[in-house]
Amino acid sequence: MLRKELKDGEHANWEDMLDDVLFAYRSSTHSSTLETPYYLVHGRDPNIPINEFLDASPSTFKSASDYVGNLANRLRYSFQRVHEETEKARNRQREQYNKRAKEKKYVVGDKVLLGICVVKDGDSRKFTSKYKGLIE
Repeated sequence: MLRKELKDGEHANWEDMLDDVLFAYRSSTHSSTLETPYYLVHGRDPNIPINEFLDASPSTFKSASDYVGNLANRLRYSFQRVHEETEKARNRQREQYNKRAKEKKYVVGDKVLLGICVVKDGDSRKFTSKYKGLIE
């Protein structure tokens, strides 16, 4: 995610972008779990300003024990679902890998991406685009 946010050659400020990138990652639904990491850690979605406009205010509870019981039930259900979805994702990934794990024959004129092996002096290998070609 950092690589996508940073421009090639402008890697000095990566630490300034880290908080925003981490929040975006932690509050994004993952395809393998169908949950956000934030929800799985805290038992609720993050409170963000857009919730005010969408009227997505959190539920209220009668007592602390009511909240704890509800939270435990939600997390138990979520962890069970995460386990099931992770297994499905593992099978999907296995199928996708098996589809791609075939020898590819290239002919002159085929469009390909060029892997960048050498990075300019002063640039970080971690933040430099890995390929050059049509995706730029």
